[in-house]
Amino acid sequence: MSASGSAPSATAPPPWWTRSATTTSGSSPSPPPRRRRRAPASSTGSAPPSSAPGRASPPTPRSPPPELAALRTPSPHGLIVVGSHVSLTTRQLNRLREQTDDLTEYELDVAQLLDPARRDPHIHEIATAAATALNTDDTVIRTSRTVITAADPDESLAISRNVSAALVETVRLITAARRPAFVVAKGGITSSDTATHGLEIRRAWARGTLLPGIVSLWQPVDGPAAGIPYIVFAGNVGGDDALADALALLRSAA
Repeated sequence: MSASGSAPSATAPPPWWTRSATTTSGSSPSPPPRRRRRAPASSTGSAPPSSAPGRASPPTPRSPPPELAALRTPSPHGLIVVGSHVSLTTRQLNRLREQTDDLTEYELDVAQLLDPARRDPHIHEIATAAATALNTDDTVIRTSRTVITAADPDESLAISRNVSAALVETVRLITAARRPAFVVAKGGITSSDTATHGLEIRRAWARGTLLPGIVSLWQPVDGPAAGIPYIVFAGNVGGDDALADALALLRSAA
């Protein structure tokens, strides 16, 4: 993806915003979606406590950057794409589940993705369900957490590329059916491939950081994702709460 060399319109933001950004270019039943809903009030009519034993308190985000508020669209819900398998990403995903209400999650099962007979039906099933879920919830799509490798390094690389391509194709199908309010891509390769192939971004403005120093906010200026806030979130950065904090900021900017 090339950097943008000129402002996308006559109403371009002030010069200190205009930093360019680039990316590099790439049947068993499906698991049911994981859904988190806000707990109902108790039978006595009082609200449940804000936190309970074993459950982390929701994050209290800092104010969203003004660049983000200016980009948020009327679409109410966003898409979170998780491809990274490092242990930190898994912990961040677990904390996101613990701290976030109204979240739907779908898993791309790697075993099915590696089976030519089941691959395409599985991708289309997950993409269709996730696009529908965006009508009511922020939605996570992720690959299964068990890493499948082969004895031969080249075969292991082929597996990784196969899985990455499937994740990107799922993103493409979801966003073609339902325009999300934002897209968060978790993982270095995931961020690059999602931008270049899933969202077909060729030029984007880098608007700054969503979280200090580690999570970038991009504004695509061309292709089907033009104007959708795109969050580049590398796999092995941030604390355990960082993914939940990022979503809280995105929600608060609406």
